[in-house]
Amino acid sequence: MDRTTARTLLALVAVTLLMVAVSFEVVQGGPKIASAGTVLARRAEVSDRVVALTIDDGPEARYTPSVLDTLERHHVRATFFVVGEAAEAQPALLRREIAQGCEVAAHTWDHPHMAGLSADEARREVQRGASAIELITGRKPRYFRPPRGVVTTAAVDAAKSLGMRTVLWSACLEHSGLRTPEAEAKRVLDLVHPGDIILMHDGLGDRRGSVLALDALLDGLQERGYRVVTLSELFAEAR
Repeated sequence: MDRTTARTLLALVAVTLLMVAVSFEVVQGGPKIASAGTVLARRAEVSDRVVALTIDDGPEARYTPSVLDTLERHHVRATFFVVGEAAEAQPALLRREIAQGCEVAAHTWDHPHMAGLSADEARREVQRGASAIELITGRKPRYFRPPRGVVTTAAVDAAKSLGMRTVLWSACLEHSGLRTPEAEAKRVLDLVHPGDIILMHDGLGDRRGSVLALDALLDGLQERGYRVVTLSELFAEAR
């Protein structure tokens, strides 16, 4: 092999390694995307001041009832992305979510690191989580969100095969650099735009601050003339 051919091969190897390294790019302020060709929903193009509130990682007895109380007090409906095994442990909370007009969506069976799963394991996670929701509520979930926003082709394909759209987010209520719930709410309020999909959590951690921040967030959004709706309601208004 001559030097020119060797250099060419080395260059091709370097480009291949670079492509592998960036196949999971980190989007500033948001989650990871599996590939540029994957179509995901982060927000919606709408004309009115309307945003969707999405709540991940529950249901959990310590926090979900307080979240539902806050939503009820503000006359707001949200979309809960629930973990299948948590839903199975707290079916009454799922039924209360539905009874309040909220939407229940899929968030896998036990909240794994999706990038570490094989294609078959990813499909089983998505399918089992969605099945748990349907067994409890009698409704098939319309949306899927991968844990931590780590999107893989296998998970997106599995969700699509079950009739679910993969949805991420454009703003997150929790922020590690802020000390108070009020500061977290203010940060979102300063950044919010019509069509945003807002993320918060009601499980898998200490969510006391999130519950308090939600009250301040909804107060602020409503003072600014925003309507807070489910994902289905938001997408129905999309241009």
